[in-house]
Amino acid sequence: MEETPDSIIRRELGSGERLLWCGRPRQGVAFRRADFLMVPFSLIWGGFAFFWEYSVLSMGNAPIFFALWGVPFVLVGAYIIAGRFIVDAKQRERTVYGVTSERIVIVSGILS
Repeated sequence: MEETPDSIIRRELGSGERLLWCGRPRQGVAFRRADFLMVPFSLIWGGFAFFWEYSVLSMGNAPIFFALWGVPFVLVGAYIIAGRFIVDAKQRERTVYGVTSERIVIVSGILS
C-alpha cells in the first residue's frame, strides 16, 4: 500500500508546525533539454562499446584483457542509453515536497 504525500510529510513535522501544501513531482519518464545532446551521444557511445565487445568475443582467440576492457564501457553505455531514465523516474517516484508554516520539506531517496 502506497503512502500518501500528506502522511509522508506529516512524519517530518516538528511540534507546532502546520502543513500548508504537499505534492509530488511529475511521474514517469521525463525528457529534458540536455537529452537532445545526451541521446545521440549515448547511442554513439553504447553502439561503439557493444560493437567492440561483440567483435572481441566473436574473434574467439582475442586476449581476455580485451574482453574485460570493454565490459565497463558496455555497462556505462547501457546506463546512459536507458538506465538513467529509469533511475530518474524511480527517484521522482519516491520524492515528496511539503510546505509548512516554518519551512520547505523535501523527502527523497531511491533506496528509501
